[in-house]
Amino acid sequence: MKDELITSTYRQLNLLAPTLEEIYQKDLPTVATRIWKACQWAERGSGSWRIGDYKFLVISITPEPATTLYMQFWSEPDEDVVAEVLSGEGTPDVLKYVQQRQRELMRSLGYDTGGRAKNFRKVISIRNVAEAEQVARETLRIFYDCFDYRGQWPLSFHGKRGGRAESVPVYQALTPEDFAKLAASDGYTTSVASASDGPVVLAQRGDRQVAARLFSRIPKSGLYRVIVLDAILDPGRPISDRTLAELNAALPDATVVRHGVSEIAVSAMLRLEGGVTTTWILKSVDAWQSAVRECERSLQGDQGDTNSPKPPKSQEHVH
Repeated sequence: MKDELITSTYRQLNLLAPTLEEIYQKDLPTVATRIWKACQWAERGSGSWRIGDYKFLVISITPEPATTLYMQFWSEPDEDVVAEVLSGEGTPDVLKYVQQRQRELMRSLGYDTGGRAKNFRKVISIRNVAEAEQVARETLRIFYDCFDYRGQWPLSFHGKRGGRAESVPVYQALTPEDFAKLAASDGYTTSVASASDGPVVLAQRGDRQVAARLFSRIPKSGLYRVIVLDAILDPGRPISDRTLAELNAALPDATVVRHGVSEIAVSAMLRLEGGVTTTWILKSVDAWQSAVRECERSLQGDQGDTNSPKPPKSQEHVH
């Protein structure tokens, strides 16, 4: 008698439970709107997003205090969307909700396990409202058929927009004094001078001097868009074409050319137009300094034994 009562009550509850179509009528507008908001991006060139921007949305239910079942979406501009459904890997409390029947349904919908969390995942296209609604229908079907969602628990939505690009000041041009102050912040002693072809910033740190010439002046301003770093090395002998080619091949951060009969110039050009950070400028100076030192070592190594000429004397100056 008791068993018959339980069975009768269970059947009555099933008759009262909403169908999937009724769940669509109740939840589809909200779910579709949230998904479209998370996956919609303006056209390229609109200026409303940057490379590296992303949005994600997590839709979840909590059938028990310590158990949350979810589906999530990861979206980036000009890319398809990655949809993931909780698989239960590494979360024992979830396993009773994700068993063989649920796994088979997920695979029938085109989901495979993958990623660090080993969730069910699928790459989908959401380029318009109609596609967002289609994905929302599939989402609700997964909640209905996999997680036994019948509207008895509230749907929770958590979304976020972020980006991999850092917001830092950039410079498209500098005055000679700007570059001098920047070098001073990195430990150089600096001075600004004038040459026939434009301003020069001389910066010294330890026994190394940087000669920076500024070019490509913006009309009617004291701003320059190009900085050329120069060092003149005197190995005390003419340098062959082969040695020059080997030096240029070995020094990607600098250009090595002849300067007179026996001297060579080690140069680097820093183009600021388009915007660069102070960190990039200082790292470029350091890379050029390393190239100068490597060039000196290479030339010294070519001197041969003790009867060869003396090691080269480096003279960094404007030419």
